[in-house]
Amino acid sequence: MTEGYGQQRLADAAGYQNGGVGITRAVKRLLAVLAVLMLPSAVGAQIVVGRVVDQRTGQGVATAMVRLVDRDGAYRSFVIADSAGTYRLALDEPGEYFLAAERIGYQPVRSPLLAISKPDGVYPIDLEVVAAPLGLPGLTITASQRASASTSG
Repeated sequence: MTEGYGQQRLADAAGYQNGGVGITRAVKRLLAVLAVLMLPSAVGAQIVVGRVVDQRTGQGVATAMVRLVDRDGAYRSFVIADSAGTYRLALDEPGEYFLAAERIGYQPVRSPLLAISKPDGVYPIDLEVVAAPLGLPGLTITASQRASASTSG
């Protein structure tokens, strides 16, 4: 008898009463809470989004490091661009920043000073980088033919 009572209380708590109408409300509440929790932590923040692209080809530069740097040169936020060169940075406070990108095989690039001031503002900024292949010192290979032993017989 206690088991049935406990099961009924569990069903009531889960919202199974009234032909399942309560479960629908419970699921909607749960989904609303999850939606709020899944929002970016940058609510009330400024968002800088864009792509790092190769200036010559126009293709995205994967794994480029993108940084927001304040006037004093301190890094405020950074991210690694995805496989398409896309990035997204969030800032907690408005201000003036430089946007910089770098990747091996490309010249580093830095934007002019940006005024990021709108609350909840989204700032789309693409950065073009110029390929700069790494120069490696030359390699010289020398070889000599080995004398072979001849057999006299």
